[in-house]
Amino acid sequence: MAKQSHRNRRLKPPCRLIFAAMLLVSAEEAVWGAGKVLFVEEFNALKAQWPDMLGRHLRIEGRYALMGKNLLRLKKCDLSFRSREDLPKLSGRSRTVEVSGRLTRENGKLFFLVEELLELPTDMEQLRKGRGRLDPSKAQQWYRLAAWAEHRAKFYDDVELAQEARKVYRDGVRIERSRLRENNPRGLFALAEKAAKFGLDESVSLELIHEACFLLWKEAERSNEVKSLRQVAATVAEKLPGARAPLSAPSEELRKRYLADPVATYEKADASTRKLLHRILHNEILLAAILKDAAPDGRNGMEVAAEIETQLPEYREMALAYRQRGIAYRAAHITAASRAEMLELVELLKKDGQPERARALILRWLQAQEKTLRQDGPDGLRRLAMEYETLLQDKQTAVKFLVEAYRLSQGAREIAAELERRGYRRAGQRWVTLKEFAKTPEGRIAQAMREGRVVEGMTAEQVRKTLGAPSFVGRAATDGVFAEVWVYGENRGSRLAIHLSRPLSSRDLKVVAVVPLREP
Repeated sequence: MAKQSHRNRRLKPPCRLIFAAMLLVSAEEAVWGAGKVLFVEEFNALKAQWPDMLGRHLRIEGRYALMGKNLLRLKKCDLSFRSREDLPKLSGRSRTVEVSGRLTRENGKLFFLVEELLELPTDMEQLRKGRGRLDPSKAQQWYRLAAWAEHRAKFYDDVELAQEARKVYRDGVRIERSRLRENNPRGLFALAEKAAKFGLDESVSLELIHEACFLLWKEAERSNEVKSLRQVAATVAEKLPGARAPLSAPSEELRKRYLADPVATYEKADASTRKLLHRILHNEILLAAILKDAAPDGRNGMEVAAEIETQLPEYREMALAYRQRGIAYRAAHITAASRAEMLELVELLKKDGQPERARALILRWLQAQEKTLRQDGPDGLRRLAMEYETLLQDKQTAVKFLVEAYRLSQGAREIAAELERRGYRRAGQRWVTLKEFAKTPEGRIAQAMREGRVVEGMTAEQVRKTLGAPSFVGRAATDGVFAEVWVYGENRGSRLAIHLSRPLSSRDLKVVAVVPLREP
């Protein structure tokens, strides 16, 4: 659109005088001369200096809000623009004008005296014309034009102009993308940040980030480093929305299509599908890293399974397979496992519904421990007994090891106490159950002592423990035998005579007869 001009004819002679006078103005005044056009926003920013700019020739460009016979108002500007003559009729095709004149004060009031009024193309027209003159290979030119339009749109709250500015930004991004060298993920990340800064739709940045992540994945694959793969997976999770969210219904068809042509599939996908693709990309990279760490013999199968379950729950069946490999490896090497490792494996087998296999595993571990614990003598056997009882509830085997420990310790009292707590008693050189003990002489004596009775076979000490000290003691020695009679009871009433004897060669008296005594 050609500029339309209006000059106040009556003001031409003064204008010529002013032009001549401009030869004498200072360098500072030249800034505000005919060559400088101030956008109305710039002019507003100088408001504090307006009183000092009286009489200077100024050119101001902006959109007008209203126009009267001699009065003009620019949008977003508080100052009034007046003319000595009638303002010209403009075409109305544009509300953008350039006003030339001077700041003036009359009757103490500041206003802008219009000397010339030009109708300019609209901001949209200027944007489109400027776009046609841009070099299609130089993104910076496109960014500068877009920034100009964006600034105008923001100042005037012009939604349509803002949308056009973003289109120019987007074209600039496409140009810069085309100029990037191949396999340049870092350049793509930087361009994605630039697109976000320009306020472009998120999809623009995501396309660039996605392509960058895919290239990083290929770089990591070529390096064959687990650390690199994990770093790329972390980058995907951080930068691509939805990458951390497990797929509720994994689509193998979508995965295959994506892996066959990642960039094209991504560009065609809508926002919701892109989130699924982000997760698929993340899973492929992280799974590759996890499996590279997996030992062929299954030694770290449990750890691999745990990471898959935690990070990639979509691969549940794979996690189960690696868990079984890990269990098989640990079971095969159970004899070298620590107690904690053995218990962890046992718990897993129980959870998997394999209690018999778990019990067999404990038994193998205990059998391996026996070789070591036997070297610690009685103490080692006592620990082994405790383990059998704790882990397998095998009291019989525990007692077997305690009896052996008792024998090796030559009758340690604390071991005897452990056996007695388990319901065993010593009968001669054997340890037997209470039921068996009751059938032995030692058992009958113990029962009689508990009931306060004296029976044959008791020692003198056992008699004293049962009945106390006798009221009378008689002694005799004949034919190599020493005999004593202990009498219990008062002279009147029931009394009891306990006959004890021992060979002269022995010091242990034993009961040979218990005779009740009655008064005649």
